[in-house]
Amino acid sequence: MKWTIEYLEDGKIVFVKPAGALTYEESKKLCEEVHALAQKHGAHRYLVDNRGKDIKLSVLEIEKIPDMIKKIGAGPEDRIAVLYHQSSPKILMLEFLGNVLFLRSFRFKIFSDEDKAKMWLKSEE
Repeated sequence: MKWTIEYLEDGKIVFVKPAGALTYEESKKLCEEVHALAQKHGAHRYLVDNRGKDIKLSVLEIEKIPDMIKKIGAGPEDRIAVLYHQSSPKILMLEFLGNVLFLRSFRFKIFSDEDKAKMWLKSEE
């Protein structure tokens, strides 16, 4: 899988756009690269554009994601906004991921509108 990662100065946001199917192993590699860029810029806000992407994660793999990203260095000070089409058949999987992350003290929200996602990331709530 390939991906695009860039730092957005406005809002100190790391923007991530995966291409292709997202597996657990690919997710791990992606998160390592994303966190390295975030550390370089002192950023704690992530915008992940998963619109039109296929997520190939099992329920057990989703449950391991909080530990995986915690090991990489992410924590409760980080905000993660994911862009996804609300009509996608994978939306329930993302909502489950959101619940798992919430229970582990991560701030995570799903958006279909990029501007609303950026507003939430920049907010202090």
